[in-house]
Formats: sequence, C-alpha cells, structure tokens
Amino acid sequence: MSAAGVPDYFEAIRQKAAGRWNQLEADAELAGPWHQLFKQVQSPRHILSELLQNADDAGATEAAVRVEDGVFFFEHNGEDFTEEHFASLCRFGYSNKRALHTIGFRGIGFKSTFSLGDCVELFTPTLSVAFERRRFTEPSWIAPNHTSDGRTRIRVAISDSLRQQEVERNLADWQESPVSLLFFKHIRRLRIGAHDLKWDEIGSGPVAGSVRMALNGHAEQSYLLLASKAESFPDDALAEIRQERMLDTEEQGAFPPCSVQVVLGATGRLYVVLPTGVETALPFACNAPFVQDPARLKVKDPETSPTNRWLLERCGALAAEAMLGWLGAVDSREHERARAYGLLPDVDRDASSLEGVCAAIVEESFADAIADCSVLLSETGELRNAKECVVIPQTIHDVWSPAAVASRFDKTGRPSLSAHVAVSDRRKLRNWGMVDEIDKPTILAALKEQQLPTPSSWSQVLLLWTYIAPDITGYRYFNGVERLNVVPVSPGDSLRSASDAVRLGQSHLLKSEGDWDFIRDLVTVVHPGWIGYLAHLRATIKMDAKLPGAEALAAADAVLVKLGLSSPSDLTKVLGQVASAFFTTGTKTVSDCVRVAQIAAKLSANVASSFRYVTRDCKIRPTSQSLYFDADGLLETLLPESRRESQILHAEYTGRFESCSREEWSTWVSAGLSGLLTAPKIVGTDKVTKTSSGFVRALKGVSPDSCQPAFPYTSNRSYPYQRYTLRDFDFEADAVERWHTFPSEENVWGQIVERLCSSPSTAWRGTMLLQGQQTSTNGQSTAPVEIGAVPAAWIRRLRALPCLPDAHGHYRRPDELLRRTTETESLMGVEPFLHHRLDRAAMYPLLDALGVRSSAS
Repeated sequence: MSAAGVPDYFEAIRQKAAGRWNQLEADAELAGPWHQLFKQVQSPRHILSELLQNADDAGATEAAVRVEDGVFFFEHNGEDFTEEHFASLCRFGYSNKRALHTIGFRGIGFKSTFSLGDCVELFTPTLSVAFERRRFTEPSWIAPNHTSDGRTRIRVAISDSLRQQEVERNLADWQESPVSLLFFKHIRRLRIGAHDLKWDEIGSGPVAGSVRMALNGHAEQSYLLLASKAESFPDDALAEIRQERMLDTEEQGAFPPCSVQVVLGATGRLYVVLPTGVETALPFACNAPFVQDPARLKVKDPETSPTNRWLLERCGALAAEAMLGWLGAVDSREHERARAYGLLPDVDRDASSLEGVCAAIVEESFADAIADCSVLLSETGELRNAKECVVIPQTIHDVWSPAAVASRFDKTGRPSLSAHVAVSDRRKLRNWGMVDEIDKPTILAALKEQQLPTPSSWSQVLLLWTYIAPDITGYRYFNGVERLNVVPVSPGDSLRSASDAVRLGQSHLLKSEGDWDFIRDLVTVVHPGWIGYLAHLRATIKMDAKLPGAEALAAADAVLVKLGLSSPSDLTKVLGQVASAFFTTGTKTVSDCVRVAQIAAKLSANVASSFRYVTRDCKIRPTSQSLYFDADGLLETLLPESRRESQILHAEYTGRFESCSREEWSTWVSAGLSGLLTAPKIVGTDKVTKTSSGFVRALKGVSPDSCQPAFPYTSNRSYPYQRYTLRDFDFEADAVERWHTFPSEENVWGQIVERLCSSPSTAWRGTMLLQGQQTSTNGQSTAPVEIGAVPAAWIRRLRALPCLPDAHGHYRRPDELLRRTTETESLMGVEPFLHHRLDRAAMYPLLDALGVRSSAS
C-alpha cells in the first residue's frame, strides 16, 4: 500500500488498461467490436442481477440497493478485491470464473452499470476508484472514501428519468419475485429501499436434499427447495461450454460437477441463478447452469444445446424422485404426503415454443423416472399403481369418510384416491391417464342403488343436497329422484329414498301419543333433527340474508319440494308404509291389527293394497280376497256359509273403539277408504272370441235389440293374436244361487239393493253396462268396441224384481217408481214414488240404470 493509500498493484493495472485503450483508439477496426459488445450489456434491468452475482462470488451474505436523489447505490458485505479480481474487473470480455452457475462469465457484469450513467464509482476498504464511459475499463483514483464497516459500495449518478424509471421497475420486480436469492451460494438477504427481503430456512423438506424456505418469516407461504447431487457434464455439454466461453481444450478440467435445483411454490421460470425470460407451465422453478443466448434474455434452444437438454432432463428426474420419495414417506401424515403431487407437471408436450419445448423435456424425463412405480396415494394410505384408484368428487369426500365411500361408487371395487389430494392435482393425474374419475351421473346412480351411512353432521347432509340439487331440480332433471337414497331418517343409520320415507305432521290428529309411537315404530320417518336444522337455518338467514349458507338452504328447500317432503306426507302414504312394515314381519295379534285399522280410520286414510285385515277365522288377509264389513249382520245371511269365516271381518274391529270412535270408523268404511266391502260383490266375466261375428252373436245373445258394434280395427279373417272380449257383470254365482232359495216375504233383493245404495259408489260404478274390447291382429294394442248402452246382468236381473221401496215402504219393480224431480212433482200422491232415503243425487246413476223414472210417462 502506497503512502497515499493506493494499493501497490493499482497503477500497473491502470497502465495496462490505458495501454489497451491507446491501442484500440489507434485501430478503429479493433475498437469497433468492443464498443458494440459494450452497448449490448447496457440495460438497466440487468444491473441488480449482475451486481448481486458479483457480490455472491465475493462471499456476501446480504446486499442493499436504493435509488436516492437520482443516484443509484449498491452495497454488500462480501470480501474486498484482490489484485487478481481487480485486474479482471479492468478487462472486458474475459472472466476468471470457472463455476458454471453464473451468468457473468464474460466479465461484463460490472459494465452493465454504465447503462445508468457515464461515471461509476467503486468504494471498498482498499479501493476508491471511478470508471468513465469513454474508457470503461480504465480506473482512476478518486478522493479516498474507504468504508469503515468493511462493505463494498457502488454509486452511479443516473443520466435521465427514463433510465431511473426502468431501474425502479426492475427493483419492483425483485420485490415481487425474490426467488433468485434462493439460488445464490451465500446471499440470503436483500434490502431494496426500505423493503427487506430475507430467506430463512424453517426446516428440512420431506426428502433428502430438500429444505423449506420462508420469505420474511412467513412460514405459511413456504417454498420447497430441492437440490440434486452433483454430476459431471457429459462430453457434448463440455464441448459446448468450451465453445461458449472461448476456452482452450486444456482448460476443460476446470469445470466441476454441477447440481440442479427445483423450487416448488415458485412459477415455472428457468433460472441461471438469476431469472431468464423462459417462463414455462411447469409447477416449479428450475435453476441450473443453462447456456444462455447472447442477449442473456433466454436460454439456448435445447434442441441445439446438448447442455440445456441434459440439465432440463435432470430437473425432471429430480422432481420425479422427490415426488416418489415424498409419497413413500409412510411416517408422514397423509395430507402431507398428498402435497407431493404438486411436483407433477402437466404441460403440452406438442408445444413448439421455446418455453413449451423446455417444459416438455422436463415432463418426459419426469415420466421416465416414475414409469412402473406406484404413484397413487389411496384413501387407505397405500401406494397403488396407475388405474388402481378412482377419483371421487371432493364433495363426496367432504360428506363421507374414506372408509364409507371405499368401493361404493366403482363397480370394479377400486379404492378412491386420497381425499387429501388437491383438486388441481387430481386433474393432473386424470390428464396423465393414471386415474379414472367417478362422474356425477355415476354418483347419482350409486345413490339409487345403495344406502350409504348417514353423514355425521347436518352440515354434511346439506352439502350433499347442494351437490345433487342442480341435477334433480333444474333442467338436467334426474329420472327416479324419489328413489335416491339421500334422506336422513329415524330410526336408521343410513340414508333412504323419499319413496321409503315419510314426513310426519302434528300428533294431535290421533287420540293418544301412544298411537303415534306405534306408527313411528313402523315407518321410516324423515329425521326430525334434519327438518329442525333446516328450520333453524331458515330462521337465521331470514334475520340476516347476507349470512353464508343462503344458497345452500335454497338448494335444500328445492330438493325437499322435488322429493315431496316439503310438508307432512299424505296420510295414505304413511299408512301404506305402516301396513308394509306391520303386516309383512313377525306374528301379529288381533288387537294390533285392529289398532292399525282404527288409526287409519282416525286419520281418514285411503289404505293401499298392502293393508291387511283379520277375518273371523283369525287369519290375516289382503283386501284383494273380497273382505266384508258386516255392520248389522245382513251379510251373514247373504253370503254362502262356506265363505263367511274367511271373508267377514273379525268382530273385535267393532268390539271396542280405542284408536278411533264408532262414527269415525263408520264414516271411513262407508267412504270407501278402507277397501272393505259392505254389499255383495259384483264381479265381471269375459266371453272371448276370435272373430267379430262371434262377438256379435255373444252380444245378441245378451241383448237381441242391441245395435251393430263399431270395431276399432278392421279384419276380414282370423289372426292368431286377434281377440274380441265381451265383459258382463253380475253378483257372484254361489251367492245368487243362495238368494233364490230365500222366501219372497224376506224380500232379499230389496235388502241387496238398499245395501248397494248405502255402499260407496265404487261398489257398482263402472259395472252397470256391458263392455267390449278388441285386440289388434298383432296383439300389440287394444281398444274398446262401441256397443251402446247394454245393461249388465245384475242390472237386468234387478230390473225385473221388486227391489226398491216406495214412499210407503212397499217394494216395487224399479220401472214402477218415480224419483222426485221438477217434472214429477205434480204427480205426488198419484203415482208411486221412490222412498226418500234412496232418492239421493249420488244414487241417480244407479237408479237410472235400474229404470226408475225421472219424468212422467
């Protein structure tokens, strides 16, 4: 060190640089390329990147940059310059660097500062120099400004506002994406103006060679940094590097093995420590000593750069090995292992752009590394091969536990992919062809076929109903909605269909709470807790419509309406379920059967075909076996003795009334809701012929004066499938035979008609006229034959008998009587009139058919 503080080596280096400039200025052809190359590096957007690289080479752990009053300042805490380093700084187009993980190998990094101004000042503990643009490699000593804190500082007065704006934009970019700091050997902290960027290692990663890094202490936004083992460059890559760096062949041994790095959490940009302009669709950033293009904006095309292809392949292999190791970490929790799919790339391998080609090379290398490996994390935590798991919609995973949905929705019985796998990662696995997705139609079909467990919370049921709502309430109507097993019920621990469940109303309709308990034990009831949950949610949202859940509630209400459960179920449906449950299981006592019937009477329910009654022989029988309720003992007389015990209702039904009153029972039976008969049954008998002429003969045999039938189908000859059916109606033959034995004074026919008149009209309506039907020649369709109004056999029979009482109680033939109308009013006391107890509007069709007159003859 000289007395003035100038290093001893300074003057010699300065004179060498000055001599070179003297030489250049004397030879314009020699100086031209220098100045041309110098112009190429003058871009404000490269300044910070270049200076940080130099600082990292000097061992700096932190750096700071700012623009203040039109002056650019940069400083770092790295080592001071040595003679060799200073000599390299004062040369151009040459560097002493041999580590390939750098972009400053041409010795031009420091020169980029001239893009801001014409004079660059450098201050270190031993140097205080300035460089002028005219001779940018020739230093000049300036007034000493040595730092006392051992830091290196650079200062440049910015020439104009446009340059200042550009460099400020570059600093803002660094603030938004400081990923490059992860790739420096030493620098982990950068202060940009008043903003501090600092990377901290917050723990080891899931696989060897990985660490988790957090920016400014934000551990919740951590990045995973993966590094490969160092590998030697292949020969073709070394040849390319020597050519790029203009090195002699003797120097090839100076390049050590290199490592590549991958950062999960960063965008898919390629880095050479510093960011390049290559932004791929990869899910991670790649850092490697890529060979860059001359402008240092992007990298050389890997199709012509063996080095870049080799490095990209290593990045893909590194990411694949990390994903496999991460997935296989059985000691880790399942949700942590599922995060490994974040490394799975999903790019367009046919893209022709530089970015697309680079990403495709990485993905193809990734695919080679995981070939024939078990890469699917199942819901059991096991790893399975491709196609051995299925993807279940996330909503289904949110509704049921993995154990509940395992093998429920896939006919081949494959387990579902872990519910912890993110939706975006499931999409990637599907795109790779590794898993099959169970789509919504399949889910809905499974819900029709299976009864899944009731979810553990009402909010999960709400989630399920929200999921199915668009398909069963909108334009995409799902056929068979009433059979979807989505309704929570009580009792039961599985979801049932709306066709199997009922919603009960108020219990005050029955005589006792015991009757309701009796019903509840026999039916599958929509769980009152679910109805209560929706009511509470409805009331809460009504108070504040902005609360979350309004849309889900609207969907659930729409589903309730579509399922027919928005209000208490029709009592007929309730009693139908009661009958199905009660009469089809176990041994039943007579009193229990009576109780079920009386409850139905109390509720005025129209019982279904599944309803059963106990007859006098103490057997339980369906109404299809023609069961009679004999209120006054008349049917005891009218029915043949052989059928009384098996067809007349057990006496205990009216022996005592505990679940309904006598009046309620009588009203229920007389209204035809019970399915019981209260009058002799009218049955139909068919006469079938194969020809129309045979049909006409059969009709004429019944009614000689009948008109010619009108046949719907034309046929002139007999066909194998052609049929003509004439249906007549009459009382049961054995009963008629018995009635003919009764003495005339008992007037059995009058009792029969009066009983018909007091029975529901369903007992006789539709049986008063003959019916004709023709089957087409191919047997595929039928149609009625028009035969006119021909009375049925029982009508013809009664027309000829004194079976209707007149006003005085004397029985007469129907055609002898008048019913009271405006036209017959004047004949009162002159002509015999029908007894008023039968002269009712409901009976007019039957009275007209029998021949009772409504006008004067």
